[in-house]
Amino acid sequence: MTKPHEHGTDRKNETGDDFASDYGHMKKSLGKLQDDVSHLLENTLDAGRSGAAALRHRAASAVSDAKDRYVTGSIEHLGEVISEHPITSAAVALGVGYILAKMMSRR
Repeated sequence: MTKPHEHGTDRKNETGDDFASDYGHMKKSLGKLQDDVSHLLENTLDAGRSGAAALRHRAASAVSDAKDRYVTGSIEHLGEVISEHPITSAAVALGVGYILAKMMSRR
């Protein structure tokens, strides 16, 4: 027969083994959780970076389109005005040239 105090020792060992097993399992789970959180943060940062890059690209494209539309359009419009009014355009150019020459000669 088993002595009464031997059952207690068996229970202590069994409880200690359960605790060690639970502790090991919890340690593994926490390590996995830490890895998952780390990967989640990396993915979030990558998404933020790519979103910022896409936004930067869209802004640059919008600026380029606006510049092309307005600068090119303005130059084309100026060409049309000169073609429609060649004598007036020549007189304005002579006047501006004369004023600039006078300003430069004073220095």
